[in-house]
Amino acid sequence: MGERREVLLPDSSRVFLNSNSSITYHDNFTDERHITLTGEAFFKVTKNLKKPFIISSNNTETKVLGTSFNINATNNNKTIVSVNTGKVLVRSKVSPKNKVILTKNQQVTFLNQTPIILNNTNSDDLIAWTKNIIVLNNETLENTAKILENWYNVSIEFKDKKTKQETITGKFNNETLKNVMTSIELLKDLKIDYLTPNHIIIRKNQKKN
Repeated sequence: MGERREVLLPDSSRVFLNSNSSITYHDNFTDERHITLTGEAFFKVTKNLKKPFIISSNNTETKVLGTSFNINATNNNKTIVSVNTGKVLVRSKVSPKNKVILTKNQQVTFLNQTPIILNNTNSDDLIAWTKNIIVLNNETLENTAKILENWYNVSIEFKDKKTKQETITGKFNNETLKNVMTSIELLKDLKIDYLTPNHIIIRKNQKKN
């Protein structure tokens, strides 16, 4: 299973890093609260009205004073910001006029610098990963595979394109990879083979006459 860890920043803010994710910041962080995120993280920011907390991720910049929120920048062309508490401002670094302000249970996706707002999201589901819970809400199998690859540090291959677009909904609480894959196999009537423990093949189950 991929490593998820918590980082305590010099200003007492907390960052929960997902698998294959990292943050960087300068030594003078307490003077300028500016960090760079690669991957996905959930932030609990200590309030400081005089010193905004700024996160750079892909081509976006998220600015807050004190709140909790999730940023998913695992895709180089897409950044998703979801607010758990408080208020945040998200803008494009390339086109700063493209900006939005989000409050609790709101989410924005920046795709190619264009913001798409989604209201009334379930913030608890969005940060469930911090408690080792995988939540899938009508997720395509292709996106599900990417989540599992990152979560368990494995490679997942599809044998046909149509299977990738099938969707799945479910919740897996601290489950092993084997249990998750078996559930998907049964729910979607698939055939799953392990070429190696870390290389998985997914194909449609061939019906027997």
